[in-house]
Amino acid sequence: MKKVFNLLIFTSLLFISSCNGLSGSNNSNNNNSKENTNENESNDTNLDDNPADKYSDDHLSRLKNKYGELKIEREDGIAVNYSFDESKNEYVIKVEENKAKYVISGYTEAHFVISNPNNLTTYKGIKIKLSNACIVSKNEYVPIYYSLDSKNIELSAKNDTSNWIMAFNGTNAFDSENNIELGGKGKLDIYTKSTGGDGSNGHCVKSSNKVTIYDSLSLSLTSAHDGIHCDEFYTYNESDNTNYTGVINFSSIGSQAIEATTKRCNGIINLSGGKYLIDNAVNIFKVDKELTVASGVEVKATNIKNKPIIKQSNDEVEAGTTIPVLNIVVEGTFISNGNNIKTQKL
Repeated sequence: MKKVFNLLIFTSLLFISSCNGLSGSNNSNNNNSKENTNENESNDTNLDDNPADKYSDDHLSRLKNKYGELKIEREDGIAVNYSFDESKNEYVIKVEENKAKYVISGYTEAHFVISNPNNLTTYKGIKIKLSNACIVSKNEYVPIYYSLDSKNIELSAKNDTSNWIMAFNGTNAFDSENNIELGGKGKLDIYTKSTGGDGSNGHCVKSSNKVTIYDSLSLSLTSAHDGIHCDEFYTYNESDNTNYTGVINFSSIGSQAIEATTKRCNGIINLSGGKYLIDNAVNIFKVDKELTVASGVEVKATNIKNKPIIKQSNDEVEAGTTIPVLNIVVEGTFISNGNNIKTQKL
């Protein structure tokens, strides 16, 4: 009888141990399931950071779902002042006597033109703040175009937001007939795709005058032509006397990372702040008379196919213009394909 009793106790202990083991296994599976769920949520949240092909139709579809419908608002809360041309899928934002400040968010395949349809004799420029916005053009229209040759357009990325401007049909992505100011403390990714043609378009950022970048904007440029194309390029904010502190990533650039040239050879690039990472471009800079890399500034380039710095040729400048000696001042770090670029004249 004692042996039977002991056997029953032993059997009971085995059963309890088995149950505990199964319970532990289930807890482990539940924990793994939670970890997988969190990982999937994280991947979905960051889908616009490092996708396999961030300009594919699949990624655009995911961006559309993530960002939702387009919203155009005013920072001051008053009524927006724009019209919409359905035949062109075009928003016309009107300049005003006082500087208008707009906030754009959401996904759209429409494009924006800033103009003066009311023929105001006195008007200010415009400020557009992107707040988780994705602006995509798949036709012949520039996604954002400032059509006026006076005043300026200021485009900024709101803090802690990711924003996109994409041009898939050989146009420039952000184009202005006058000055451009780029700033903010968020992220902005600009893309242009080549469709052949004469190659005169396809810049990520193109100004017929000056481009200034400020704040700590994180800017990524992938361009069929130049990353930034202008007459003069600066990284200094005159309004608060501060230098740019962000990073610009140039990748797969069809021509130059930055070109600052004019028909009379007055082009200037002044990098007083920031970090510039270039991978895969024909040249790093194309500039006429001055290139400055100030102390503390980093320019690091890899896979540069030709000379790191070039000037215009005689057939690119106005007849009778003498191409000046290019003054290159390097006080910071400037490395191209592993070679240090130093102060020199070209």
